[in-house]
Amino acid sequence: METAGGTSNTNAHIRRHHPQLLSASSATHSDSSQTEAPVVKQRQQTLPGAFQAQAAKKKKYPANSPRAKDITQKLAIFIVKDLRPYTLVENKQFRSLLAALDERYQCPSRD
Repeated sequence: METAGGTSNTNAHIRRHHPQLLSASSATHSDSSQTEAPVVKQRQQTLPGAFQAQAAKKKKYPANSPRAKDITQKLAIFIVKDLRPYTLVENKQFRSLLAALDERYQCPSRD
């Protein structure tokens, strides 16, 4: 069965398959027969905003941040409990592993 594809079909579809959209907009409109689907405006992130977000992701945790303290404490427990040498934190492959797990964490060392 072919349809004209007008707004009546759209409204019927929304009433039948997306009633939650109507309940949100019916509070603002008293006549539900003329209710249209709410328009959701999505904004694309601006270019400067995207660069700032990327820079924030790459910025290292301050040494006194809760996340850095937590990782450092867990690392210290790992070294002590497994009787690992403290120089483990200076190992290139170990540092590469830490960077892969959380690139913002900077492992303490004698450097």
